[in-house]
Amino acid sequence: MTKVVLIRHGQTSWNRSRCIQGGNNDTVLDEEGKRQCRCLAERLKNENIKAVYSSPMSRAMGTAQWIADSHNLDVIEEPAFREMNCGALEGSETRDIGSRLQKLDSLTSFPYSLLEFFTAKFTLERSTKSPR
Repeated sequence: MTKVVLIRHGQTSWNRSRCIQGGNNDTVLDEEGKRQCRCLAERLKNENIKAVYSSPMSRAMGTAQWIADSHNLDVIEEPAFREMNCGALEGSETRDIGSRLQKLDSLTSFPYSLLEFFTAKFTLERSTKSPR
């Protein structure tokens, strides 16, 4: 049986500052992120890993490289794994997003609130419904 393991990238300065990252801003791992990757590679060194895929973003490629190196593998860059474009929200601190999304909501006829759209509950509800 094939086992798939999904891993989020190590910490970046934007994570530390609680800023929204996305597909347009290619932030890199900070020192803590590199430490996290070393620990992760150590934790996974005895796993039977046959392939490592990554988003083309530097933070993801950097994380994947630690794992691939510990298994003598190359990282396979997969553009489909790139983070979604968060547009004008990229670089915003998470505490400021609510007010920014409320302003955007007033300018659109989108059937759902943008603020609601970015909640995990909303995303889960929409992603688990069968298509009509």
